[in-house]
Amino acid sequence: MDSRTHRSNQVSAPEYVFLISELAGEKRFASIVAKRLESLGALTHGDRRATESRDLSQFNLDNKYGRDALEVLLKSVTGALNPPLIPPPENYKPGDFFQGNWPAFPAPALFIRSRFSCADHECLDMRLYMEGVGLLSKQPNTDCYIIERDSATIAKFLNRILGIPVHAQNALFHYFTEIVAELIAQAKLDGTYDMGIMDLGTGGDQVRRLETRVFVGKADKGGFRVEMQKIGVERGLSWNEAYTLYKEHNSDEDGFYVSSGSGRQVAVLVYGIGKRRFDSGARYSIYQPYTYFGLPLALLPIAKFRLYAVTRPSIGRSPKLITMADITKRFIKVAPEDAKKLWEDQYEGANDNCHHTYVNGKCKSEAMGVYCEVGRRTRTYFVLSGSVLSVWPVVEEVLSDRDRKASRMQVIRVRTEQDQKIVGVLVLPQFVRKLVARLEEHCSRCFVEAKKEDNKDKSN
Repeated sequence: MDSRTHRSNQVSAPEYVFLISELAGEKRFASIVAKRLESLGALTHGDRRATESRDLSQFNLDNKYGRDALEVLLKSVTGALNPPLIPPPENYKPGDFFQGNWPAFPAPALFIRSRFSCADHECLDMRLYMEGVGLLSKQPNTDCYIIERDSATIAKFLNRILGIPVHAQNALFHYFTEIVAELIAQAKLDGTYDMGIMDLGTGGDQVRRLETRVFVGKADKGGFRVEMQKIGVERGLSWNEAYTLYKEHNSDEDGFYVSSGSGRQVAVLVYGIGKRRFDSGARYSIYQPYTYFGLPLALLPIAKFRLYAVTRPSIGRSPKLITMADITKRFIKVAPEDAKKLWEDQYEGANDNCHHTYVNGKCKSEAMGVYCEVGRRTRTYFVLSGSVLSVWPVVEEVLSDRDRKASRMQVIRVRTEQDQKIVGVLVLPQFVRKLVARLEEHCSRCFVEAKKEDNKDKSN
């Protein structure tokens, strides 16, 4: 299964059919295969042009959103997350999805572990089912359940639910996939969805192609073409744009704030996001522990807070949403007229200075001769696109670095203002000069391509 098929002179390509039943627990086998294929670098698409409907990677649930969804599921079933992120399945007929009516049996957990064949007891709720397969455990002499240690792993969850009756197994897995979909939808709405690909030009940023350096391969090596794209991104927000955005949000806490700490004052625009969301770091709800004789059993919600977006004149809206409690620790609310001068000064200052230089008057990185882009309004990116695999040995040699973070490969997808689409590998500024020199040695010729947008402007 984990191999590659080579074909030549075939009238029709072989068709591989992945057989899997409707039983939810068997999704575990597809998940294992999909993850194994991806780890080996194989395509999980049946066709490079295929959409997600023919994508085997849809079965790979062992990722960030799958693990977060499992945490939400377990806390929803135990009552720690109340109300749950999303309602339980409506078509679950045997009883209450979260809490059913258990008949009087001396050892319910033992009964669950032995057989689920008794039709008279299909009112069992998910807590007892999951206790029976070892995902949850019940505290003695209480009605409270806690999550078993090491239960929050996708592999263990998919393996253990095979021991649950079919109707409950399918309902539980359906609820799990619904939570995954909700978390992904919220991440996309907040602009924090991570596909493993960096996107430029999909939000409000202004993206321009500043320069394209073309490298053409030698004829004996196939005459490939590789391009080093220099991309400029304008991501700031002028005062007029900020004030227009301010007028669209009129809640009590929405408005302009200025920093309350030491250093030069900066202004930000804060407005609430009405979407409820779950995050493994800061929760939408604040919870306090519920204890029984000093033993923590569950987390009960004591207050709910709105999440807020923070927009700065230098970098625009931050993708991270925070609570008002975090905002008031660092900022003080002011009237728009009091924030205008600070906003305009920061907007202009961010064009030539990093955030550290603007606020503190100095930057440690720039003092050591390293160009700092933190908080700059305009950022420059270098993208290697085209037949990158043809020059991969050269790229790998140049980008290899002792610093693992600096040498990590990042795929980037760019859409310019002229609707030009560029996909390639992100090259950090410190590697650009060396990579260009090595590519010039490796290729037959190199030239700088005229910008198409400039040609269009001249023709008009």
